Amino acid sequence: MFGTLLVTVVYGATFVSVALSLSAAAASRSRAIAGAFGSYFVLVILYVFPVVRIRTMVRWVHTTILGADPNPDLYNAVQYTSPYLAYRKATNLVLPDDMRRTVFRSSLPEEADLAVEEHNAALPMYLRDEFSVVVLAFWLVVPLVLSYLLFERADLE
Repeated sequence: MFGTLLVTVVYGATFVSVALSLSAAAASRSRAIAGAFGSYFVLVILYVFPVVRIRTMVRWVHTTILGADPNPDLYNAVQYTSPYLAYRKATNLVLPDDMRRTVFRSSLPEEADLAVEEHNAALPMYLRDEFSVVVLAFWLVVPLVLSYLLFERADLE
């Protein structure tokens, strides 16, 4: 129970960090508010909305424009840049076994029917549940550092 609360607080703090960074970079209050709503749209809605997904766009560019063979692990890695998906995977670290969810499918078809723990072990390291801590830490620390640097350079009167 405490683990779920901790992961949820860190997830919320990531969006506060992003909003703070956008506020430090914005010239006006309305731009800061628009940036906060826009960042939520880009980092959550665009990743999970069934019609237009980041994963689908990356797959289209990768296979159609670049002419490469499909690579589901690459598409999952790009999708994993969302703090929302990192949160969903991080909850697997603190939830009981029967409540865990499979967020990414393995690129190997014979592994489709595995349990969540076995499925997680079959994924590359950068797609495993444990890596979600790194993704959330990135979204928490990097925007704060950027906002600090932007604020230090600001000319306050």
